Amino acid sequence: MKQEQPRVFRRSFMRDVQDPLLKMDHCHVQPLAEVSYPGISSRPLFLVQYPRTFHPGKPTILLSGGVHGDEPAGVYTVIDWLRNRIQEQDTVCNAYVFPCVNPSGFELDTRFAANGVDLNRSFNKETEQQEVQAIEQWLRATGVRFAFTMDCHEVPADASGEGFTEKDNPHACFLFETMADVRHRIGPQLIAALPNDMEVCQWPEVYTEKNTGGVVAYPEACAHPPYAEDATFEGYMNGVNKTPKQYTDHSFTTETPTVWEMEKRIRTQTIWIQTAIELLLKRR
Repeated sequence: MKQEQPRVFRRSFMRDVQDPLLKMDHCHVQPLAEVSYPGISSRPLFLVQYPRTFHPGKPTILLSGGVHGDEPAGVYTVIDWLRNRIQEQDTVCNAYVFPCVNPSGFELDTRFAANGVDLNRSFNKETEQQEVQAIEQWLRATGVRFAFTMDCHEVPADASGEGFTEKDNPHACFLFETMADVRHRIGPQLIAALPNDMEVCQWPEVYTEKNTGGVVAYPEACAHPPYAEDATFEGYMNGVNKTPKQYTDHSFTTETPTVWEMEKRIRTQTIWIQTAIELLLKRR
């Protein structure tokens, strides 16, 4: 009988995610679900709410990280933002945060969950994938409409698949912005907010989709089939084609390259979060 190889854990969910979150007295931290796979201890899918009692009449935003487990800067960014920056927004907005959507992939340092499923291709499909099910059920139950959502991703240098190879991976940052009304788009301003040491992808196309100065603007730039199916977290929230825009009409997926140092990646993602709040909420 072939002996099963032991799983190699690259990070500690408890140390990097659970422990910091449970120390945040200023936030309401709850396990939305327990994520469990054979041979792996269960891990909570955390949902964080700030403030503990929402401000009536204030806009609400949704941030998320770690949908792909080998893209850790998003996880560290939103946890750092919750710990050090969110109280600056006390009179500006309410916030929901999913700090680590893919706990098993985060620990294993894999794009996929422990069962080999890509969570960011599993939304809007009546999936049995437990992480996606929990989020979709929560969204339907709460019925919140968000002022904007931001899903923090990265580009691993060795990523391949869906017709792409390592050479197709930018070694610079960029973002996706979905907003049908071009008058309300702020993608170029998010890019302009970055200091010069944060290199922006200037390729004319990123994964077959038109890139304009670091911004892939949806819906018109949408060309990659998985994105057109609205099977991503962003697509489920703010559908390009199939899904009604039931949860928001303004969403972002941010991308930093893993070839950068971690601190630089976190700073980039933080600037984008803070600038989006400034432009879309504080100046309203």
